[in-house]
Amino acid sequence: INSQELVSTSSLISMPLSVTSTAAILLLNSIVFIQFATATYSIVATDSVTKQVGGAGATCLTGSIYDGLYLSAPGKSVMHTQGWLLPRDDEIVVTALDMMKEGTYCPNEIFEAMISLDTNETSFTEPYNITFQSVDIRQYAMADFEKTASYSGSELESVWEFFGHGTSEVADVGKIGHNGRYNYHAIGNVVKNGTVNALKVGFEDEEHLFGTCDIAGKLMMAMYKVFIGFFGDERCLDLIATSAAGAYIHVDNADGTSLLHIDVIYDGSNTEPVEVLKEKFLEWRREHPCENNGLSGEIGEVTIIASPSPAPPSPMPTAMAATGLPTTNAATTASPTTNAGTPATANASSSLSVSSRSHGLPQLFIVISIVAGIVYVL
Repeated sequence: INSQELVSTSSLISMPLSVTSTAAILLLNSIVFIQFATATYSIVATDSVTKQVGGAGATCLTGSIYDGLYLSAPGKSVMHTQGWLLPRDDEIVVTALDMMKEGTYCPNEIFEAMISLDTNETSFTEPYNITFQSVDIRQYAMADFEKTASYSGSELESVWEFFGHGTSEVADVGKIGHNGRYNYHAIGNVVKNGTVNALKVGFEDEEHLFGTCDIAGKLMMAMYKVFIGFFGDERCLDLIATSAAGAYIHVDNADGTSLLHIDVIYDGSNTEPVEVLKEKFLEWRREHPCENNGLSGEIGEVTIIASPSPAPPSPMPTAMAATGLPTTNAATTASPTTNAGTPATANASSSLSVSSRSHGLPQLFIVISIVAGIVYVL
């Protein structure tokens, strides 16, 4: 396929008034912009002491954030691919993963190989009639035990400005040797200004309730810092007053088994996914305590910082996620894995359901948004 065309929301103008905002979001996700998965904040990291690698991220995606972003070579390196999404069986991803597993290539060399293979175009049809090189609207971050790096396409900021997000940030920040053991790199696009820095500050925080003894606790605090700072994805903040629609955290052991896997999937409610991620993480932490971190025996009684009350959406909100497969109920999984990046299917009992509650936004908002042909992209 040499180009990927996106249809206009004007084709949905006949949608009946009775359709809720949630249904409209899911319909747009499943029909309109199948693959545009930008508007993500995420972080990857490695631990030279344990040789663990991991990542965490959130976005307005209706499917699994983990499946869309995470690549790892346990004991060697970890990468996030966001922006214009790459299927996991794409030649670009397969090549990158092979190079990561070989362990002799630095992050920038792998990015160069990915860019050289990325020759497709992305076209937006009526009424926009614009075309981008796909490579110019992708975003990557990678960390190994020696270096970190990121790549942000040259048109990533421009395309979001074209679609009305000129005030959002496309940013990255990384560090080598934090605390003498951690390398990390955080990236974000179409996120509120300050979001990527919040990931950095959270990862480096040494006093928090998640435990500072391991990479898992530091990744969780990075995500939580975004939430409590009222940062995150601009479209979700405008539309449903949450930092994202879904979120995940995952850590691979050096031998390819999983230390931690939690994937919070959007269910159509206005539940803050990072808050759900936090609760599931604390359940995991009870079984995997840190030494002398003040959590033993009392972790279940930690005061929860409440999420902000949903604000009424503006008549013309700027955007909402639109990629991945629609889901009808939320699910978080906290399951072990048998090899890198593949949650074990045998442990189905570990799946944790999250209650769904709908959020009714004014029907007039839906009609106005659709008639105006607002692009809902993730």
